[in-house]
Amino acid sequence: MQGVKVNSVSHFEATLDGQDHSIDNLKITAPLFVENVGKIKNLKIGSTCQIVPNSAIFAPVVMNNLNLGELDKVVNNAAVKFESDVHVDGGALLAGLVVYNRGVVQNCENYGEVSYVVNATSDPWGVAGLVSTNGGKVDNCSNKGKIGEKRQFYLKISRFCLDFSELLFSSH
Repeated sequence: MQGVKVNSVSHFEATLDGQDHSIDNLKITAPLFVENVGKIKNLKIGSTCQIVPNSAIFAPVVMNNLNLGELDKVVNNAAVKFESDVHVDGGALLAGLVVYNRGVVQNCENYGEVSYVVNATSDPWGVAGLVSTNGGKVDNCSNKGKIGEKRQFYLKISRFCLDFSELLFSSH
């Protein structure tokens, strides 16, 4: 699927059964779904996908508004990496699958690294393997990908900067 532009579905309220097929070789700069009130199941994002977030609030499957529906057996294998050399106002929320969950995420897995690299001042942030902010149900899911961050804070009061070195750890 190289050279193909795929637009996000702004509001999804049907059933998508990926039948265990994988989305491969796709550059993803926007989430597949902005808001989900339906059911997305048996879908994989392959490790050959290049995920380049267009926003500091990002997840490749369901993003900004939220998941009010259900994700079942959805797997992400691709790295999600947000990078910026300018101040990130309001911070960042990054995840391997969903930013805001108010529905059900079950039997899902993330194997891709989720990382946040900002070489400027930055507000608070949240980086997660599966779901950034949860007010719903997450059941029988696992994260096997690395979660990392690297920020550089410039202190306006002094003439030095503190460089917090990269932190990467695996969460199971």
